[in-house]
Amino acid sequence: MFFFFFLIHQQKYFKNKNQSTSNIVHQLKLAKLPQVIRFSFFHNLFQKLKITKKTTLFLQKSFSNRIYLFNKDILKLNLPYIGDIPASKIIENQLIVRKGERSSIAEAFRILRTNINFFTDSNTSELAKTIFVSSTISHEGKSFISVNLAATIGLTGKKVLIIGMDLRAPKLLEYLKIGNQKGVTSFIIDSNLKLNELITKIPETENVDILPSGPIPPNPSELLMSERIKELFEEAKQQYDYIIVDTAPVGMVTDTLLISDYSDIFIYVARAHYLDKNLLSIPESLYKDKKLKNMSILLNGTDQNKGYGYGYGYGYGYGYGVEVKKNFFQRLFKWK
Repeated sequence: MFFFFFLIHQQKYFKNKNQSTSNIVHQLKLAKLPQVIRFSFFHNLFQKLKITKKTTLFLQKSFSNRIYLFNKDILKLNLPYIGDIPASKIIENQLIVRKGERSSIAEAFRILRTNINFFTDSNTSELAKTIFVSSTISHEGKSFISVNLAATIGLTGKKVLIIGMDLRAPKLLEYLKIGNQKGVTSFIIDSNLKLNELITKIPETENVDILPSGPIPPNPSELLMSERIKELFEEAKQQYDYIIVDTAPVGMVTDTLLISDYSDIFIYVARAHYLDKNLLSIPESLYKDKKLKNMSILLNGTDQNKGYGYGYGYGYGYGYGVEVKKNFFQRLFKWK
């Protein structure tokens, strides 16, 4: 076992100490390995072994396959990097950016708003800029990014529409505490419905409206290939300056790829301390094959002080049936 090797190498620290190494080994036996082990027990053990916090953090990162440092895990992919959003402790209300808000997260969204201009072509048509937001898997914060980016752009006086295009597991209305209502699926199915009948203003925001995804359909992929989708985007572009589309995770279903031609910019969200590093091959492949227009990667949930962090801890179910597995040392210490 890993920790027994540590005990052997650290014996010199217990010479002339009241507590011997054998006593610590006895405590390990009392812990009834390999049952669930409390973190506090090993924290005390690390203190006795004189293992510093830096060493503990190094061990944690060494045995984890999650993204930690964006300059190490993200930039080496040779993907356009559009920015990062610090971790938020706010869970109940996902709308953080408001008028006069000066938190580090609000400032990060303002920087993101500025960086987006570098990915747009000033020679394009005067129609609305359409920004798609997606991720590899669920729980990476794409809906959180969509809502707060829209609120940030709305503060500049631009008219913004958020469209819920994640037809399988919509979360926008839940975030914004807006009741269930008709939306995209309703517009596709009922040709008599007008777009303006389905759009709702988002409370506590300026110049931001939302078109929800609507009732969850049994055939989302087929609906997204409908001609009504084209009509939806054409009409929305005539009424708004920016359209932000919250799409389904591209690593789980093909829905987003079916409508990707309607985008002008594609923001790919990767959540720090959550996404498996091996899954970064998915955005890398999509960028290499030019499947997503003007694609850039955004690191979400970074530490406000060090540039990386532990994410948002949403804890909601997504509906795709995919679970991120933890390795042995993550289960042992209950690491995220």
